[in-house]
Amino acid sequence: MLNFAEQIADALDILKFDGAVQDTLAELRGKWGAQVPALLDERFDAVGVQYMKLSHEKGAAALGQELSAFGWALYNLDDEDEYLFALIPEEERSEWERYCKKQGQYCHLMKQQGRKWGDHAKEQDPGKLMPCEEYILQDEYDYFFNSLAGDFAAGEWKNQDAEEWKNGCVADLRQRPPQVTRAHSLPHLGCLTYSAENGLYAASRAAGSGTIGRALLSKNPATLNWAEPSPIGYDGPPQTLCWADHSLWVGDPTNATRIELTDRGTCQDVKNWTLPEDGWSTKYHCGITTDGLGRVYFSNEWYKGQIYRWENGKVTKHTFSLDGYDHLSKAVPVPGTGRITMIHAVSGKGRMEECLLELDMDTGRCRIAPLPGMGEGLKLRWFTGDWLLVQGNGEILSDDFAQLINRNTREVLRIRPGMFGGENMQHIGILTDGTVVIVTRRDRVGPVFRYPIDFWGFLRTANKPKKLEWREYKEVYPNLPIFLPPKATEQKIILKKDSLTILGAVFTPPFTLSQLAEKLGPARIVLQNGTRKSPITGRESPYTQALALWDELGLQGWLDEDEQTIKTLGVRVAAQGEYAVRQTFDGTVWIGVQGLPGGQLEGFRRICPYPQIRRLYRLYPLAGSCFRGAVSAESKAGGPLRHGADQLERARAKGSESAEIQVIQAD
Repeated sequence: MLNFAEQIADALDILKFDGAVQDTLAELRGKWGAQVPALLDERFDAVGVQYMKLSHEKGAAALGQELSAFGWALYNLDDEDEYLFALIPEEERSEWERYCKKQGQYCHLMKQQGRKWGDHAKEQDPGKLMPCEEYILQDEYDYFFNSLAGDFAAGEWKNQDAEEWKNGCVADLRQRPPQVTRAHSLPHLGCLTYSAENGLYAASRAAGSGTIGRALLSKNPATLNWAEPSPIGYDGPPQTLCWADHSLWVGDPTNATRIELTDRGTCQDVKNWTLPEDGWSTKYHCGITTDGLGRVYFSNEWYKGQIYRWENGKVTKHTFSLDGYDHLSKAVPVPGTGRITMIHAVSGKGRMEECLLELDMDTGRCRIAPLPGMGEGLKLRWFTGDWLLVQGNGEILSDDFAQLINRNTREVLRIRPGMFGGENMQHIGILTDGTVVIVTRRDRVGPVFRYPIDFWGFLRTANKPKKLEWREYKEVYPNLPIFLPPKATEQKIILKKDSLTILGAVFTPPFTLSQLAEKLGPARIVLQNGTRKSPITGRESPYTQALALWDELGLQGWLDEDEQTIKTLGVRVAAQGEYAVRQTFDGTVWIGVQGLPGGQLEGFRRICPYPQIRRLYRLYPLAGSCFRGAVSAESKAGGPLRHGADQLERARAKGSESAEIQVIQAD
């Protein structure tokens, strides 16, 4: 019989963290696995995977329920913010509970409500697994990879029975399984980054003591042939490496270094700027980024950091500083503009919420987008093409591992826990041939290299469609409020039985250009020239169609022969094709009391309940079939502008020379 006093004194202390049920299972196995072999059963691994995205309370209850099926009772002896677990054989439950009651000891049996003692834990759907080719490194060494770029991953290695990591290593991800080259003189190798423009890799290392750091350059990391282009001895391995045109920028707590390269990738010049020490107690490595115009910005301060700007060889203090704990290492340029995209935190529900901030580095104007599903400690980088990658720290498994964001279409693709079984995603990258590689870590195995099958298609089918929602700040950076700005007013097209509503004003047919322009704002007038074929004679004849375009709304009006009446309103619902109106409609179509998002207008004809309206007006989705109905919309465009026949006369006279009025040729 157990010594109950010893069981209480030797209880297992577990902190409550959402999504940490697998860590709790590992702790249970570590303490009782030798005495309770049932804990090693694969059923518990399945419970860990199924409950890892749920609250820790639900996961712990599921582990207790599963233990009951193997004849063991899991008790919690602490009713506050953490667990104190004791594991008792089924046959001693009654004596144990009487002892705890007599001693005044809190004692709660961990099991699931509504399930009987001895039943297995309730099964949960862990979500879809990402189909991948998987490879592990089967040799006598342990590996830890800290960075992935281009065709390689960099990290450290050691003997399996050793405690300390020895030196750096590089894995060639083009090989399957990856081919690892172990170094004997590159301690603390990391921060691997790649420049496709220069065909070069950069990394950082430190001396054996870890106190003096160096920046490294190589054309082929697998050869371990690294050059040290900078004479600067950094404060430990520099943690910031940033490519800017034909230059590599390196940052540590008090240095920002520009290493200028030749077209052959050799060092041409090195310039270093010594920065004042951060006034805070920590040593914060200098964050460095560029905007889309090639200007470089850096800051080495932990809180409200001073920004320095490099342009055409000259460094100056920027006109504004960073806000709060913003850091330039978490920023990427917006191509062709003076803007950057970075991570910025606001006050959320019970914690700070990290968001995506797009900032104009000249004016301080900015907009922000929440990242629901992501946690804290986010890192942002360019992934491929128009795609940005936001990666979490992976500590809370109820949060997404990462999200891919298309900066043009605003499409969001989620990489979620459960897609790799019970494994945490450590790294994701895309090889120079476009192959996606994901590195996860498996207990008692180490790194697992995954090559997804139909990566993009899987993410689109495994998640509900989601888009990034930008919100505009009225304030100018860095003087931003701690809370998110309000959402923009939703754009609506409202169809009712005998009217359409625009910006809260009710209109009845016929619609005129001047009426719509007064509420929607100025329209862009286009004259569309084309030919039409007679259905009787088969002969083609030229025609000119006048169009009124509200590009910000995604609305297009076809003018009648009187050049004032709008006979048809079009809504662009897809981004395909070459159409006159420049943007897609971003809002909801309301038919009576039922709303349809712009992307679901294909069902408009089928569900529209008003045939008399279908006869009166036509609604043309510009990338789909013809539907009928009255339309209206809310617009962010402001200010009335008169439109009439005089404008069309100017359009015919000036043609394409006019800035406001264009002539286009129909397909």
